[in-house]
Amino acid sequence: MAKTDLTKLFGMETGTEENDLEDYKRYYLSDMVAGQAFSGEASVELFPIVERDDEVKKYSQIRFRLIDEHENPFLGEDEEPEVGEYLDIYLNCPKFKDNGIATRVQKPTERFDFHRNLWNWLTGIMNIIDPKSLIDPKTGDEINIFKKINLKNVADFIDGKRVTIEQVEVDNSDYPTFKITKIE
Repeated sequence: MAKTDLTKLFGMETGTEENDLEDYKRYYLSDMVAGQAFSGEASVELFPIVERDDEVKKYSQIRFRLIDEHENPFLGEDEEPEVGEYLDIYLNCPKFKDNGIATRVQKPTERFDFHRNLWNWLTGIMNIIDPKSLIDPKTGDEINIFKKINLKNVADFIDGKRVTIEQVEVDNSDYPTFKITKIE
């Protein structure tokens, strides 16, 4: 039998990666309670194509990760060293391509809050940088849509900054959410 070059056949790109956070404790928003805060260095990764169970989803995602290193590592409950902790927040987005440009990010409503975490992430960042950016210059009203936004640029801006978030309860929502309270 002739040798098959699987790399060409399947378009594979392989390698090994180190898990730098192996000794860190991982949290999600659902692990927190309303009002609880978490601070850490922001790390943002865009996932233009989301696949689950061999199905390509009709939305994209961003992973907004906050990493907090412990000044003095200690042994956790399982007697393993903990050198820090991190919080992963997944932001559901309208479908975008590798360029990161998304269209029609709408303010969440009771009927549709699938993009709530993305909305809170964007408006939280904008509110700290320039609160006037959230006001429609034509009407003077608070905006309720980002008609177009480059999520890659927003991710590049926040990546590496120390960010504090607070878990927020929302009535009639299926998704735990948050607000950004500080960017350093």
